[in-house]
Amino acid sequence: MYEWGIVNAVVSPDELIPTALRWARKICDNSPDAVIVSRTGMLMSLHRISPFFSNIRNSLIADGSLEEGTRLHNAGREVRELETGTNIGEGLAAFNEKRPPRWRSSKI
Repeated sequence: MYEWGIVNAVVSPDELIPTALRWARKICDNSPDAVIVSRTGMLMSLHRISPFFSNIRNSLIADGSLEEGTRLHNAGREVRELETGTNIGEGLAAFNEKRPPRWRSSKI
């Protein structure tokens, strides 16, 4: 899974919680809208893969499920709201002004 880029790190049991918390902090630094939409897209893709995940790589390549899940997700309401919401404007303004973004609660 790590070699395929599906997981970010492989750690010992002692490092599991500290590593998970570091990744959680990175996720929380992002726009809440983007986090919600990304999670929705991942869940849609997972539901289109073989339920037993016995051979994820072959499943993704053979039946096009990941591509179809991505297409459906990108055509959905959540992505349209992400692209037109207030947080995208805040993210762009913060980047241009070289300051941390001040995210608003998600409306998605």
